[in-house]
Amino acid sequence: MPSDVSVILTMDCEPALFECSALAIRLSGSGPASYEAGERSIRGYVEAADREGYPVTLFAHPEVARAQTALLLELQDAGACLGMHLHPYKFDEKRYPRDLGGFTAEQQHDLVSEATEVWSDSLGQHPRFFRGGVFSANDQTFEVLADLAFEGGSLSCPGRILSEAMAVWAGAELYPHRANLSFRQIQGASDFIEV
Repeated sequence: MPSDVSVILTMDCEPALFECSALAIRLSGSGPASYEAGERSIRGYVEAADREGYPVTLFAHPEVARAQTALLLELQDAGACLGMHLHPYKFDEKRYPRDLGGFTAEQQHDLVSEATEVWSDSLGQHPRFFRGGVFSANDQTFEVLADLAFEGGSLSCPGRILSEAMAVWAGAELYPHRANLSFRQIQGASDFIEV
């Protein structure tokens, strides 16, 4: 066990519910009613973390990056780290009607590439970090993300068992580590850092 403890606070910044389909709301009904409400939540979270001296990473869904570009860039300039968050069915429910871990490597590559393009076009930079919705992933996900130039992410939730969402992390590594590109549950030697 490390003698020093580092704390990073993260927030998933979800699309406004009025933009979400019935399927998306059924599978993940999280998110603000409007982008104005979302901005209040994001600002409040960052301000509370700042008061306590904690750094913040904001994982913004592509639609949030598009709708709240100025807010996210302002907070990044003030010290927040930006990453990309993604629920496939919130992004494109017709082509991606389930959670990330339910797709093949090729499908994940296409999905994450398309979402990254929206995110990058909106914010003028490539996202360095990634978090999938409900911590859904499979054994191909880390390799896909590494191939798409992500440096790291927060994909795991040690102990989580949500089979219906393809989010199974029983026995997963508890501490930040280099991801294993073949088996998501253990440490590896890749350049992708999992927190």
